[in-house]
Amino acid sequence: MMPGYRFVFKSNLNPIAPDDMFAAMKKNGHLINVVSSQGLVVLDLGDNPDSSPVPRTFQNNISKYINQVISQ
Repeated sequence: MMPGYRFVFKSNLNPIAPDDMFAAMKKNGHLINVVSSQGLVVLDLGDNPDSSPVPRTFQNNISKYINQVISQ
């Protein structure tokens, strides 16, 4: 589910994210990502990185970094 939508998407919104990652994506670019198998929590409470209400591209970029961290 994404902020501003009243329905649940039946597909993966972030296909490059780790399989067990849960994400809370809030408006203005605030993100919480939890990868339970790694004991990893990533928070981003900074300014909105772009003009979209929910920056999915930014979330995908964060997932790339998470994948780099857990593959080491």
